[in-house]
Amino acid sequence: KSNLNCAHDTAEDLCRRAGYRTIRYWQLQTVGTRVYLADILCTRSDEK
Repeated sequence: KSNLNCAHDTAEDLCRRAGYRTIRYWQLQTVGTRVYLADILCTRSDEK
């Protein structure tokens, strides 16, 4: 699985476990050689 797909799936799972329906926005942040999932925006609506 690519880093982008993994990050998206992880963010979506986090949102759903928190009671939200889907993820609207997410961002990756690199610190040194590590990549972190950051700035996640969850939503209860599918509307854009």
